[in-house]
Amino acid sequence: MNARTSSLLVLLMLSGAGSVSAQSAGPSKHDALYVTFSAAAGYDDDVPGMDPSVAALQSRALTSLDPRLNYAWAGKHFRFDAAAGSNLRYSGTSQSIAGNAHFGTIGFSGGSARTRVSFNQSANYSSAYLSGLFPVAVSGVTDAGASGNYGVSAQRALFSHTDLRIDQSISRRARVAALGSYSTQGLSRISPSATMRGYTAGGSFSFDLSRNATLRAGYVHREGDYSSARRTVVHDIDLGIDYRRALSLSKRTRASFALSSSVVDTPAASAAAAASTASTTSLTYRLGGTATLTHAMGRTWRLRAEYRRDVDILEAVVGPVFSDGVTMSLAGFLSRRTDLDLSTAYSRGNVGGTSSASNRLETYTAAARLRRVLGRRWAAFAEYRYYNYGFGSNVTVIGAIPRALDRHSAQAGISLWFPLIRK
Repeated sequence: MNARTSSLLVLLMLSGAGSVSAQSAGPSKHDALYVTFSAAAGYDDDVPGMDPSVAALQSRALTSLDPRLNYAWAGKHFRFDAAAGSNLRYSGTSQSIAGNAHFGTIGFSGGSARTRVSFNQSANYSSAYLSGLFPVAVSGVTDAGASGNYGVSAQRALFSHTDLRIDQSISRRARVAALGSYSTQGLSRISPSATMRGYTAGGSFSFDLSRNATLRAGYVHREGDYSSARRTVVHDIDLGIDYRRALSLSKRTRASFALSSSVVDTPAASAAAAASTASTTSLTYRLGGTATLTHAMGRTWRLRAEYRRDVDILEAVVGPVFSDGVTMSLAGFLSRRTDLDLSTAYSRGNVGGTSSASNRLETYTAAARLRRVLGRRWAAFAEYRYYNYGFGSNVTVIGAIPRALDRHSAQAGISLWFPLIRK
């Protein structure tokens, strides 16, 4: 193993994501159990206060501790992953250590050359957060529940997510897939009626027309509701062609795009309408899609830009979220032992399908992370994170969550990993 590969392996181990995927990269051995631990000190200028009924935020210096346990087993046809951990924070203001977030997750995948089944289950108990506002390509957003870095309220919430996917190859070019998921978010310190439930079920068919083009057809039903609020239903109708190819100017640059459409059952716009026995929903049609441009620079650097237009169902927000977003990221090695990850994103849209200032939604976010491998089992890191969001006055938000936020945070520390089992 060369020095660059060794450094990359250490950085992967130290990343310690708060969720695992049964299809993600893992230890190279068939059986591995290892512990990761991070300690950092920094400053956060807008963090949740101690009173869960108040949305006010505070600024303070923090010390963060992240112990995590990871397990992976891989056989000839099957793979199993599991992880658990906590984020503990010490505040000099209160002079106390508190559990900021706790998580656990398992993932499984297996099958034959023609059939693959994957299953993932995750749960975390943390401050209420709105990570769904931000594109997942931004560094740290996918780890929001486990890290607690995106918490926006002292209100504690229990998040659970289950998903199942089955892929079947019909021929060398044709494939079908069936998928389903179930998720919940329960705000523990207010009425039990503030539990959100989300469901997803659907299937797809794909056929490779050529090396660069794939025909797609599918349908996915998405539904989310709070038991005391209005229900949101989204019908995703997928019929189109995915196109991807290297640009003629450079084989190191690749472009891809895909189109989709959604039909949304928009909830009633007022409580009076919602209480009536008449139909309180209207159908809204939305054309969506993604466009991605990726450019490889040197041996390890990659520049990526993505545009996304979609309809989402977000935690703590009542109603469908219609948004257009742009994400840019740059990542690579500065040297054999040092890597840098930069990302930024902007999205704008509305809640409920009405394009008015009172229903608006706008978000900005950016992240920068620098890591340096110091030895076989430890590294130093420094990171900065910024995010901003704002809701219009007519947007219904569940619980004591701020309607607007502008937050900067920075921290530096060390990460360690210790293998307990390696076979």
